[in-house]
Order: sequence, then structure tokens, then C-alpha cells
Amino acid sequence: KLLSPPVVNEMARKAGAFVRVRRITPYAFAWSLILGFGAGPSRGIAGIRRVFKRVSGQDVEESSFYDRFTPELVVMLRGLIDTVLCGTWGAGRAAEGRLRRFRDIMAVDSTICRLHQMLARVWPGPRTNHSPAALKAHLLMNVTGTGKQHVRLTAGKVHDRKAFRLGDWVKGHLLLLDLGYFDYRLFARIDHLGGYFITRVKKSSSLLVVDSHINHRGRAIPVVGQWLSDVAGSLKRQIL
Repeated sequence: KLLSPPVVNEMARKAGAFVRVRRITPYAFAWSLILGFGAGPSRGIAGIRRVFKRVSGQDVEESSFYDRFTPELVVMLRGLIDTVLCGTWGAGRAAEGRLRRFRDIMAVDSTICRLHQMLARVWPGPRTNHSPAALKAHLLMNVTGTGKQHVRLTAGKVHDRKAFRLGDWVKGHLLLLDLGYFDYRLFARIDHLGGYFITRVKKSSSLLVVDSHINHRGRAIPVVGQWLSDVAGSLKRQIL
């Protein structure tokens, strides 16, 4: 709905990516890139061309298809991304129940996109043998879809923690983090800024239990003031 034929065609015209439209239409080409980029074990232009053939039913020469990858196409794709972001801004709903106490709920994550090895000097990857060239997209997304959204691109070898920047905006926010962001200094910084976070606990971590928010019936093992590693093996409760 957001990237309909009129929207894509108009963006292609403004960017100058398609001066003459023949067998390769902007709409089919754009959606071939979107759908074909993540299809299959490898991401190459030849694979995207095969996707284009399935999507459009048109079998075009390699040169005609490859010539479409121009600086103007980059401008067109950036415009389409802005269209999607603007179209989804404010489309969510407010959190309910206990989550209403938070100003916003933010998900923090990243994904790696492998690149051609010739780009290794510009976009060094995390592994020289498997991914010598890669870029990493770091995403800060409002879960409800009504607030702050941010995407940052770095080289694939950059650690998730180093690319995540905190600020005064953290106050009152609940951050959802995976183990890639597990850092006690980061947690202390979030707390100092008045924010909150949820993350998994590393098996090697030994945390001090400072409070219990659930009343258990019977002779429950006291955990407040205890180290998690000391009591975890004796607990029968599923939630601590």
C-alpha cells in the first residue's frame, strides 16, 4: 500500500532513475530489489534479475538490467525509504496495562548485510574468511510505531554496543536489548539517564537480587539479598 505503482513511478521520475520506461518498469524493478535481496543463500545482481523475471514476466538482457544500477537509483531508493518511514509514523497504538508507565518502548537491534569482497577496505566485515566485506544496519525502533525511529549504518566489524548512542531521550523509555548489547556500563548509563531496560542474562553472570515483586505461597526460598548463582539451582519457580 505504501509503495504503489504511482508512488514508485513518481519517485523514479524525480530521481531521474528511469528516463525511458520500456520492458523494465520502476515498480517491478523496485519490488524485485526489495523481495530479491533477501532471497536465497547469496545476494547478487544475477539473482535479483531472476526475481525480476518471475515478478514481471519479462526476460531482459543482462546489460539492460545491470545498467539500471546507477547513482540515480540510489536517490530513488532513499526516497522510497523516506516514503515508508513517513507513512508508518504515528500508525501504532499506545501501550496498555503495566506498560503505560513508560513514555515509549524501544527495540534496539542490528543486522549484517554481506557485500562483495572488493569493498572490504571501505566496509570491513566481522570475519576475514567468511565475510571480509559487510555493512551493519543498527536500528532503534519504537515498538508502538508512534515515536523515535533511527537507522545507522556502520562497517560490519563494528560492535553493536559501540554503535548504540544514549542521550537525554532515554528518560522514561523502556529499551529492549539482546545479548549483543550486554554491558554493565551501558546498563548503569541507562539507569543514570532515568531509563529502563529488559535483556537476557548471560549464563556467566552472577547478579544480586535486590527485590522480589511476586509473593509466593508456602515456604518459598528467600532470594532478596542473595546472589542469583547461589540460589538458581534450588529454585522451583519459573519466574524470579
